[in-house]
Amino acid sequence: MTSCAAVLQYQLATNGRHGAPQSTFVKKAITPGAAADATELVIVSGPLDQAGAQASAVRLAERYSGARLRIAFCHRPSNDSRPAAHLPAALLAAFDAVFVDTVDDAALAAYRLVRAFTVPAESTRWIGCDWHGLCDLVTGARDQRAYHGFGSASRQDRGADAADAACDAALAQLEQQGGHLREAQGVSLALMTAGPDLAFKDSQLILARLRRVLHPEAAIFLSIGCDSALRPGTLDVSLLMFGAHEATGDAPAPQAAEQAYASNALLEQARALVVREGRTSLSLVQRHLHISYQQAASLIAALGHCLPATSIPDGPPPHLPTPTTTDREEIS
Repeated sequence: MTSCAAVLQYQLATNGRHGAPQSTFVKKAITPGAAADATELVIVSGPLDQAGAQASAVRLAERYSGARLRIAFCHRPSNDSRPAAHLPAALLAAFDAVFVDTVDDAALAAYRLVRAFTVPAESTRWIGCDWHGLCDLVTGARDQRAYHGFGSASRQDRGADAADAACDAALAQLEQQGGHLREAQGVSLALMTAGPDLAFKDSQLILARLRRVLHPEAAIFLSIGCDSALRPGTLDVSLLMFGAHEATGDAPAPQAAEQAYASNALLEQARALVVREGRTSLSLVQRHLHISYQQAASLIAALGHCLPATSIPDGPPPHLPTPTTTDREEIS
């Protein structure tokens, strides 16, 4: 199959001004045999909380109403205290998905966002996901939070652990935004290497990890490619999560872990486990419930507030701990 200029990217200033869009040539990451539209994906990024940029973004969404997907990428300063889950209603109404990131990481995040949805034209070998199925997932999760996580690892440095290391980095970024895979309707997973071989073994390892956490009915859309622009030995993991909860709600802060998990069966499972074992251990909770390190840490913080005093070991309430070497080895 040939490549096509299927992605357009607009970078907006605070007042809404922008130049010509950047055109990205990608492989036709669509169902084999189907025809690609002139524009498959439109990404508009900038300080979209600001009135001028927001109005301009909405106009661009209307201009490209025929695009298969329209994505907004809202940049916020790293010291912005607003909840990450609170997004302008105008953006939610105009775009199929809205992501949030800090200004410091915006350029790299926007670049990798394209890679998460599509396969670069430079790919010498590639396997695209069901593009129409992925689009249906994204559009079906409108008005709900979308999260992203990106990670890279060098095989020269990490060897056989490269896939786990890249996946850990992607999951950590996603969870820092308040995203929890167990709540997702579906995810997009893209793996890129410098080649010459596709990351089949890595993909199976990461898929197994995701399946242990995702809801049984959650969809996974996998793309794999070889990108000559990458440094030899590099493994790139891009993870997008859709349909977690309403985007206009406030994201739970780490210190509000009890409220965040009050309605989640995980909290009750963790409570029963700690009472049965007679100890509060991060690795114990993470291993038995098949969840991520950050989720286990949040659950332990919640247990410090809601368990009877006799159920908690002597000493101060547990806090979000720093992973020990043993804990890191158990995350798989």
